[in-house]
Formats: sequence, structure tokens, C-alpha cells
Amino acid sequence: MQPNTYERAYALYLGDQRFRASLIPARNAAILRIRMGQFAAAQSMFEDLLDLCRANGYLDHEANFLVSLGSLAYKRGRLQESAGNYRAALAILEDTRATVPRNEATVGLAQVLSAVDSVAEALSLLKDQVSGGIAGLPPNQRFATNIELGRTLLLSGRPADAIRLLEPIPREAEELGFRSFELSAKIELSDAHEAIGESGRSLSILREAATLWEEERQVPVDMEWREQRGEIGSDISTRIASVMLGNTSAPIENRRISDAFDALQRFKARTLLERISRPGTPIPVLADRSVTVVELQSGLLKQGELLLDIYCGEDRSFLFAVTPDSLRVTILPGRSVLERRIDLLHELLRSAGGAASREAGKGATESMATWLFAGVSDLLASSTHLLLIPDGPLNRIPLSVLPVADSAGDRKPLIYSKTVMRYPSATLLARLRDKSALPPNDSISILAVAGSRGASGEELPGALREAAALEKRFRHVTLLAKVKARSGLRIFSGFDVLHFAAHTTIDDQNPWLSAIQTGPSGGRAIRAAEIAGLDLDARLVVLSGCESASGRILNGEGVLGLSTSFLGAGVPAVVATLWPVDDRATADLMLLFYENLADGDALGVALREAQVEIAGHPATEHPFFWAGIIVLGDASIRLPIERIEPDHGWAFILFTLLALLVILWLWKSRKNQSEVRRL
Repeated sequence: MQPNTYERAYALYLGDQRFRASLIPARNAAILRIRMGQFAAAQSMFEDLLDLCRANGYLDHEANFLVSLGSLAYKRGRLQESAGNYRAALAILEDTRATVPRNEATVGLAQVLSAVDSVAEALSLLKDQVSGGIAGLPPNQRFATNIELGRTLLLSGRPADAIRLLEPIPREAEELGFRSFELSAKIELSDAHEAIGESGRSLSILREAATLWEEERQVPVDMEWREQRGEIGSDISTRIASVMLGNTSAPIENRRISDAFDALQRFKARTLLERISRPGTPIPVLADRSVTVVELQSGLLKQGELLLDIYCGEDRSFLFAVTPDSLRVTILPGRSVLERRIDLLHELLRSAGGAASREAGKGATESMATWLFAGVSDLLASSTHLLLIPDGPLNRIPLSVLPVADSAGDRKPLIYSKTVMRYPSATLLARLRDKSALPPNDSISILAVAGSRGASGEELPGALREAAALEKRFRHVTLLAKVKARSGLRIFSGFDVLHFAAHTTIDDQNPWLSAIQTGPSGGRAIRAAEIAGLDLDARLVVLSGCESASGRILNGEGVLGLSTSFLGAGVPAVVATLWPVDDRATADLMLLFYENLADGDALGVALREAQVEIAGHPATEHPFFWAGIIVLGDASIRLPIERIEPDHGWAFILFTLLALLVILWLWKSRKNQSEVRRL
């Protein structure tokens, strides 16, 4: 049942003033929103419901909503707020027989305490709960309590005790149909076996968990539901890599690196298969569909190309570096450290601040480059093309601004020496290269979509100028206003390039509802979910509106929204933006980009040269004006669009007429002079 169904029931009960009856469907609706990652909407709902309970004296429901708010705050990283909500719920439930909400609050509070390094207090709390008796609780409550207790025992340095407690849970959970608890128990069990040195057993359990995750993920056919289940897959994959690569600081042999890369690629490949499938269709269990290191090094990667595939784990992250003849892995800090560094850099880049801000930005980019590229600096120096497969927060920043040493030893941003392109997965790289290898049409056709107004109704003169300039300078360009006879999604058919100089709406809460305004004010909004269901002919999509490469970011899933919906529709390359762009500077950059394409440059080179040109002007040298525009997909594509050459025939006629006028004027002047002499 979808959240809107519960919400309709909630609204009906409220309309009849049946307030107590309205609380159950309302809580279900909010819980579903949490599971779909719509945290802000869920928070608002719970707060309204809490006010309703307090106004009517519904203490039992008030405790339930406090527990829900505690869980939500924990997911959002608000640990103090989470603990406060759980403690408030326990205070209300102290003298009641409501065992289920009391158990939920206790387990939730213990989880928060472990997260803030109060493991001993968390362990004491859970032991008291278990000793008080949990046999009468529903199975899901018993599983949740014992799994959290097992995890806390492990954090307390008692892995053997954790194994004894957790060992029976997977089988019992499977028998009762609680597969999510079976999966959680397996993950904690694998950590416990790894802690006592049983790496083989740990890896075996993780592989069982990976198979279970894959089977369970097939069940929902809705894209958002599938992707919300993806984060646990990312957790499993990085744990598998951690076990396979070990915790030693000694060099790791290529075979282990290759095996770990191939195992991890399976998870990112899953995302690809789901996005290119039609919504509502089941996805088969993966067999040998993901690309391997051997395949990458046997022809997929070209000389001069360096593939950096990154996985962000809770405790450790991994950067795999692959070239046609080398393979390497670098161990990086966990996700929380990454997020702090990247959030700071992102804020500095997206704002063209004063001198102090610019200096801070230079320091942040230097620090990020040193930290990220330390283990691959030699491979980076010898490459001309950087193929980046980011994960988690790394999707938010452009690597083109990070400085590297050139041949003279000077450190300059990557943009001056490398072509940078992004992919959601190495498997997508392989598939898109198959498509982009097809010869282009003799004549490259372009559909240019211009939006006249932004989100707040403001004029977008740069967007209009951008689309009009394309029609004026290049052949086979069609403006959207001239294809009104077409309707719906058919408007995108038959074009080699789709250029959207239009307002984009990015919905972080509902990423597949993100949309493009496909015409002047009042035109239809085409949503990401509709785009992902298409099979497009286009070889390039340009989304020059604000933040078109943004969206909800899930670990292991990449960015959900507009840019990846076009990749899912089969487009080999997408040019999009990471932050709100400057209207005029972007229009100028896009025109330079197309001029470079007309000169025969590959897509990535054409964009890079346009960015270097914009960065060379003092007024637009700050990365805000150019660095936020990125290539997703195959930047090696060439699209030789045709310029509209001046009509020299008309120029000749005009020149001839001017010449005749001059001759006539000279003749009349001489005739007048002769007449004057005679007089």
C-alpha cells in the first residue's frame, strides 16, 4: 500500500473528527515515507501528529510518535535529538504495560548510545531489557533486540558472545518470513567472525547475505523502493571488500584486488540493470552481467585512460585504480570523514565569494587532491583521460578543480591537463561504449528546448539566448516552439542531441519526480520516471539548468534523478550541472562547447576547452562559473554538428551594388565638374 493511500485514510478520519482512528494510518504513511528516504515529509507528519496527541491527551500514541521521531532523528544523524525523543517516550511508558513501544524505545536508545561511544551504558540497558523477558514480544521485536545486543557485545570486545547470541537468528527469521532480520543478523555475524580471525567464515556469511539481498531486492518493482533497499547492498559490498583485502598495511597482490573489484562491481551493476529496465518489471538475479577487471584491461580501457572506481564504506572506503596495464587499490577513511571534507569543498565551490573564500577554496581543493590521489599520483600523471565512478558524497564535487603536478612540477587544476568523465558503474561504461561506437548520422540533429522563466517566475534571458544562438549558428536545430504538432514524449524521438536550456526541478525527497519544463512558461513538465522508461535515439543530452546533476544520493546507487534517468534511457552521454549556475556565463560556455564540437573535438575535450576559456576571464575565473558543469557517460563521443556558413552569394550581390553606386557617384561628380568648368 502506497503512502498516499494511508494519507487519504488519515484525511478522511480527520474530516469526520475521528482523531484517534486517524493516528494509525497516519503513522503508517509517515513510516513508509521514512523507508523511501522522504525524511523531511515524515518529520513534518510526525510533528503534526504529536501535536494532535497532546491536544487530545492520547498518551499511548504520543509515546509511539516519540519513538518514531527518535528513529527518524537517528537516521538523519541527529543523535542528541534522537536520544531525547527515546527518553521522553520511556518516561511516558514507565508505568504502562505497553511492552512493544517500550522495547522499541529501549533498543533505539541503546543504538544511539553505542553511536556516541557509550557502549557500556548501551549494553547495560539491553541486558536489563532481555533479563526482564522478551519471549512474549512479537518475533520482529525479539529479533531487533537480540541483533542490537549482539552488535553491542561485539563493540564491547566480546565477539564470541555475540556469535552465540546471533547464530540461531538467521534460520528462525527465514522460517518465519522475516528476511530483513535474517539479513541484518548475517551482517553482524560476519563482523563477529572477522573479529576472532575467521575471515573465511566471515566472507562466506557475507556472500550468503549478498545473495539474500539480491533476491529480496527483486520484490518491489517501483524504482524508489528498489533503491532504498540498495543502501544495505552497499554496506554488504564494502564489508566484502574489507574482508577480501584484509587489514594489513602491506602491499596487496593483484589477484586479491581483482577479486575484490569484481565482487564489488556486482552491486553497482545492479543499479544499472534496474534503471535500464522498464518501470514495473522484475529484474533477474545477476549472473555474469557485471564487467570485470580482465574485460576492462582487455580492450575496454584505452591507452591514456585511468579508471577510478570508489566505494564509500562505514569504516573504510576503497579507491580502485585501473589502467590497461595496471591495477591498484587505496584504502581511504570511512563515509563520515568523506562527507565532512566534501561538504566543505562543495560549499566553497558553489559560491563565488570574496578573496578569503577563494583562498579557503584553494586550500580545500589542495587538501582533497593530496588525500584522494596520494596512492595513484603516478598513474594520474601518465594519463590523459580520467574516468571517475564516484560513490556517496563524492558525487557532489567536480574533480576537474583538484590540482595535480604538470610536467614542469607546477600544480594546476585537472581541467588544464585531463578530460574528466563520470559513470555510475564500470558496467555502464562498457555498455555505453558499445552504443557510442555506432557511427553517427550524416547530419547531427538538435532539439533545443528553451525555458523562459525560472522556479520563482524570474526571467531567464540567458536560457532564451542560449537556445536561439544554437538555431542561428548551427544546421538542423529545431526549437521546441516549432514542433507543437507533436505531443507527449514522442517529441524527443529522432534527434541526435537534446539540449535543455530550461528550468529543472530537483526533488530530493522524490527523486523520480524531478522534472524539466519542456517549453516556455506553461509547457509540460517531463518527469525523471517517464524519461527512464524511454528508449532514446539521442547520443547526447545537455541539461544546462540549475543543479541538473543533483538529486538524492544513496551509497552504492549514485545520484537519483534527471541526469541518470537519461543514462537509463540509453543515452551514452549527459552534460549536467552540480549547483545553481550563472545564467549568462553558462549561456556563453554552452555556445563555446558547441563551437568546439563543430570543430571536431570529442565531447569531453569540447567541454573542457570551453571551461578553460570561461575560467580565463577575470570576471568568471572562480570555479562557480564553470566547474559545476560535468560530463556523465562517454566523453569520447564526437558529434560533428554543422555550422551555418555565411551566404557569400548575397555578399557578392551587395558588394556589386555598392561598387555600382560608387561608380555612379564618381561619374556624376566628374560630370558636374565639367559643367562648372564650361561656365
